Amino acid sequence: MSTQVATLSAQSDQTTVEDTQVVEWFERYCDIDDGDRATRARLKRTRANHDALAIPATIEFVRRLGAHHNNNSRSNRYLDAVVSLARVLSHVKTHAPGKQLMTQAGWKKYPGEGVTLDPSDYPVLSEVRFKRLLQQDLDGEDRITAFVRLIDLLGGEVDVDSVRRDFLANLADYTANDLKRRWALQYYLPMAAEDNQQQPSPSTLESEL
Repeated sequence: MSTQVATLSAQSDQTTVEDTQVVEWFERYCDIDDGDRATRARLKRTRANHDALAIPATIEFVRRLGAHHNNNSRSNRYLDAVVSLARVLSHVKTHAPGKQLMTQAGWKKYPGEGVTLDPSDYPVLSEVRFKRLLQQDLDGEDRITAFVRLIDLLGGEVDVDSVRRDFLANLADYTANDLKRRWALQYYLPMAAEDNQQQPSPSTLESEL
């Protein structure tokens, strides 16, 4: 097995572990039917990450994703992103496997020339808002706000795994533009985008520190 294949395999395994941890945490604390309503409400009310860190469930989330190791600028950035992700996930109502954010928000059929479209084929997120979203370099609270608005637009039923991958996609240089490329495919070509779901896990930053 080549070094490149071995690296991709290890990254895929890491991503699977993280997905499981995120879903388990979400179902325990944030699921609208079976989660902890008090914790979910407290996380939704937070206006800054330091507010979220005062909630025990956030600390558990940080531990599950291994964001508490080391103390330098790169690991601190990962910690901050994980805490932000916990706040975002509190706005998800139900984990719906396969319902990726932009696939649900975008066109249900490619809007090409000569294609007959039904009203149900049109995007939930308008093209104007989508293009504006791609032009922004969202960070910090602006990133949280953008994801929460998108989740709310979809009625809170999304794939929690895909939220994690999309939200943390800017943590490593090799995935800095991957989110925008993947979102464009998912928005306009939902079927073709299924082959572009996987990406190296941002938390491999931690294993490099």
